[in-house]
Amino acid sequence: TWEQPIPLGKDVNTVGREMFPFITDDGKEMIFTRTNYKSKGADGIQRLGLYHADFDAKRNKRVNIQPLPFNSSEYNLAHPSLSKDGQRLYFVSDMPGGLGCFFPLQSVRGPVFSTRILEGSCPR
Repeated sequence: TWEQPIPLGKDVNTVGREMFPFITDDGKEMIFTRTNYKSKGADGIQRLGLYHADFDAKRNKRVNIQPLPFNSSEYNLAHPSLSKDGQRLYFVSDMPGGLGCFFPLQSVRGPVFSTRILEGSCPR
């Protein structure tokens, strides 16, 4: 059986409607989806973005919560997952230049994030 669910804390659980958390095997990193409640796109719509948090074992809480650098108020990013070695981030997006719907992308960790579209197609 499962224990009663508890919030992850006020730094993670905001009015931004957090969802789809991915936590690394060692528990040190979490990447999750959050509604970008602080800004809207040119069309007046709030979008989803990806956020990264570290785990501070001494304080037993998530810290250093930051948006990923390719978030935008003009398109959505959601459903994050990291490769086993933690060097590749997989997620879906409807960003321009894509397939015209939500499509899978990959980003490689490094000094500068890079993204590339993985193969796929939109339902007709």
